[in-house]
Amino acid sequence: FLAVPDTPLLFFSALFFYCYKSFIQTISWKNAILLGLVTALMFYSKYHGFLIVFFTLLSNLKLLTCRQTWLAGFCVLFFYAPHLLWQWENNWVSFRYHLFESNVSDYKFLYTTDYILGQLLFAGPLAGLILLPAAFLYKTKTTTEKALKFTLAGVYIVFLLSSFRGKVEVNWTMPVLIPLIVLSHQFIAEKNLWQKPLRLIFILSLLLVVAGRIYLIADIGPDNVVKRRFHHNKEWAKTIAQKTGNYPVVFYNSYQRASLFWFYSGKPSHSHNAYWERRNNYNFWPTEDQLLGAPVYIADIYNISSFPDSIQTAKGWIGFKMDSSFSALGRITIIPTQTDFSNRNTEILFTRNMSRWYLSFLFSKPELKTELIVGFFNGKNLVKEIYTGIKAQDLFEVKNYTLTLNLADLPPGKYFLRFGFKSKDYPPTHNSEKIDLTIR
Repeated sequence: FLAVPDTPLLFFSALFFYCYKSFIQTISWKNAILLGLVTALMFYSKYHGFLIVFFTLLSNLKLLTCRQTWLAGFCVLFFYAPHLLWQWENNWVSFRYHLFESNVSDYKFLYTTDYILGQLLFAGPLAGLILLPAAFLYKTKTTTEKALKFTLAGVYIVFLLSSFRGKVEVNWTMPVLIPLIVLSHQFIAEKNLWQKPLRLIFILSLLLVVAGRIYLIADIGPDNVVKRRFHHNKEWAKTIAQKTGNYPVVFYNSYQRASLFWFYSGKPSHSHNAYWERRNNYNFWPTEDQLLGAPVYIADIYNISSFPDSIQTAKGWIGFKMDSSFSALGRITIIPTQTDFSNRNTEILFTRNMSRWYLSFLFSKPELKTELIVGFFNGKNLVKEIYTGIKAQDLFEVKNYTLTLNLADLPPGKYFLRFGFKSKDYPPTHNSEKIDLTIR
């Protein structure tokens, strides 16, 4: 099985349209509160739920003149308030990540073609060839069907446009499944000529789906990336647990491996993410705080020759090294007073945010080798690093710091920079947000 947020999103999107239909039929305070509750639960499942609400409102702007609609909105705000409060306290971190970092890369035509072909398969290996045109050809007869049609078209368009800024995962359009099923059913029920080929395609699609499921469930056929995601996880985690004993394991740049190991072994783990890689949940969970100063094993599947030890698992080789005192500094935050720069000789004034936990740890480790690094990126490519000579220990008493950067060797163009702390021989961590830089 896959424990992914798309499953509750699908459930609550279906429930949302059911509650919306009830609300339209009988506009009452009770239905407004129920609609607000279900909407908040849909938002908690995945942010993609915002698209459903947006296109539903767009399909029926008269809702904005109804008091009960505003009551439903107030209920959403009330039930969703804990998450919004967390976002506010953490500088809207996950909102900014999904909007500006998640799938941003240089455009490739393959992103768009993969998206289009992927949606045909996602609608059904073969059935999508009938269901998609049927859903779009259906002429809506009710307000609810109109909302379904707007959501179907709107979500597809949003992610088609998103494919021009980076790769779009097939499952991101999960909100369209309910509109697709309902609208295509309504159309085909009225068109007898469409029913016979659909029955044939249904049988062929069912055979393909069953064959695919058997292939994933049973360990048969050649090994590949897809199969490795579903097989040998227990054996893999058991082998690592036997190697590392009771010590926590820190994986480099992989929330998947850290999460799988924690799930199957029951032992704490952490993902140490270099600032040239994407951030993930481990950048925001307190796992690094809890491991700070503790003995851990460091593990990675890349550059295995650089590790003093390695073992072969059911999923391949993995390198290990023992660290008697885990000393990553990913939870120290560097906050510049500006968020964009345009000079070759750039002077950056920044402040630091460091918890007492890290202050006391660094105070007890004056010999710990640390250094603040500034990385310059062109898209996803790291093009330059500047070692500032500033140690984490230097920031004990000084909260505000001025740093001058000479960027004469950078060609004209748009870049962004990030601060990261290098500690021991770990890759530098994420210690700031993206900071825009334009060289003219």
